[in-house]
Amino acid sequence: MIVVFIVLGFCYEVKEMHGAKWLKVFHHDCTGGYYFSNLEEAAFSTNPRKFSIIKLINDDYKVDGYFEFLLEYPEIPGMNRWKQLKSPYDNPEVYGKTADGYQGISISWDKYYWGGLIRSSLTGITLLEGSAGAQSYAWYMLGCISNGYYPYIPGPNGIYVNIANLWIRIDGTKTDTSITVARKGFNLMLQLLTYFMVL
Repeated sequence: MIVVFIVLGFCYEVKEMHGAKWLKVFHHDCTGGYYFSNLEEAAFSTNPRKFSIIKLINDDYKVDGYFEFLLEYPEIPGMNRWKQLKSPYDNPEVYGKTADGYQGISISWDKYYWGGLIRSSLTGITLLEGSAGAQSYAWYMLGCISNGYYPYIPGPNGIYVNIANLWIRIDGTKTDTSITVARKGFNLMLQLLTYFMVL
């Protein structure tokens, strides 16, 4: 089940899947050549086709000291679920290394040096990538700013895709509490509006 709600004009998408609660932190649909304009937009954007709150990921999202992520490409079956110690935005690429503290949980795609998400050294092409430590190329791109791959983005295992989604686990985190409070506030506001409209 996916729940979408708006707080202060900001749209949040939360779903329950695989025994956990997930918040969407990134969505890119490049259909028709729709790419991010620059790395700043790739780190934070409320555009529905280029949505990113990557820059806002902080320690409030950690579960038992780790960030837990779910990477999906809706056009192809499978997903990558894993843990890492640092936010991808704060985990710069180091040649020959995976993301800090990387632990695979359920991995559908592992080719091309998959090792969690890191901030890419290919700054003229993408914000994040999953070819951790490869440096000469990048797959699993999130935040692609180059239309050199038109009309696609490099996805998993050498497959080009149009759509990429990244979710972060929030059950048991401070963020889950904040979202629950915001959702309750939103529901209360709707109830009050309904009440006054009936009057």
